[in-house]
Amino acid sequence: MVWDGYGNTSETAIYTYNQGTWLGGALELYTITKDEQCLKDAIRNANYVINDLQKFSPNGILKGENTGDGGLFKGIFIRYFTQLIMLGNLDAYTKSLYTKYLKNNGESLLGKATKLPEYLFGPDWVTMPTAVKLDCSVELSGLMLLEALDQLKRAGYYN
Repeated sequence: MVWDGYGNTSETAIYTYNQGTWLGGALELYTITKDEQCLKDAIRNANYVINDLQKFSPNGILKGENTGDGGLFKGIFIRYFTQLIMLGNLDAYTKSLYTKYLKNNGESLLGKATKLPEYLFGPDWVTMPTAVKLDCSVELSGLMLLEALDQLKRAGYYN
């Protein structure tokens, strides 16, 4: 787990974007150096996020981290998590597990947290949004999730 800022070990300063940037950095180092420990670090971090049912993934869905800057935090994690799936030299089981996690998030977003006909997303992907105006960061995280799912589908990770 990666805390938000050097020396800050407050349990309230743990966000998905920190996990995502750590994961992305470890994956990039693995890509450059082929050092297996870097890949293991990325996988360990990804596993922590998808399996932590309190801090990150209550009921298997990335938790809402509010609006404003916090609205984009999940999208940052999703970007690098998707790169790990596609570039991380993972075994078939892990790829399937990670893809299923993203699919579950996408189904929850579209089925429980999308206001129609406007297609407004809520910061919490298990609850219908109540805001009457758009929060660009929140919308962007939702779009990054849908884009990731499309990218995985086009690459043949699922039907």
